[in-house]
Amino acid sequence: MLVLRYAAKPRRYISSTSIKEDHESIDFTPNHSLSVHGFYVQLMSSPDTAQVVIDLYILAALACVWMYRDGKSRGKGLGYLIPFFVLTAVFVSAGPLLYLVLRGGREPEAEASKI
Repeated sequence: MLVLRYAAKPRRYISSTSIKEDHESIDFTPNHSLSVHGFYVQLMSSPDTAQVVIDLYILAALACVWMYRDGKSRGKGLGYLIPFFVLTAVFVSAGPLLYLVLRGGREPEAEASKI
């Protein structure tokens, strides 16, 4: 197993009797608490951060509904929209932002003729 260690600068502790030096090191070995699952559990353990995460995924679901409806009105198939849905599920805001950039600023022809 590969173990990487980062040695920080020594800290000096002044006590009444002497000055002590402590060499702190950070261990980069794989750890469950550093995994994505561990990060998710840590976020959901606090009520305020859990509320933010839940709100973000509600917003992501609404954005996916909007992208689907907009894509349908523009004649795009589900195969075109699935990468945006995946990006939205993983990174929340990246999917809708990329969709807005790639869809262009013009309205679909059917809606433009109604105006």
